[in-house]
Amino acid sequence: MYGALDQVERGILSLAAQVVERVESLVLGVELVKIASKLNEAMKNQFQKRLESYGLGRALKVVKQALAWGCAAARKWLSSPGLARFLTFLSLNAPPGWLT
Repeated sequence: MYGALDQVERGILSLAAQVVERVESLVLGVELVKIASKLNEAMKNQFQKRLESYGLGRALKVVKQALAWGCAAARKWLSSPGLARFLTFLSLNAPPGWLT
């Protein structure tokens, strides 16, 4: 995870943790937010990344199609992450070349 940062970012993070009790500098705050975002992205596993890049969009398409077919209950499917997770799981376990 720490390898996701370059030397400068590691230095900023290390120094800020040692010296700064409360961030008052806008410039330092912006840099720390960028570093935190980078670390957050590095901590995501393959499933989480695929869920964000594929599963949520695919779930929306499925719900739109179900609504077009007259299934009013499909609106509720988007309020639960289960459909997006299921579709993501299917896509990760599909044989190469299969359309999911």
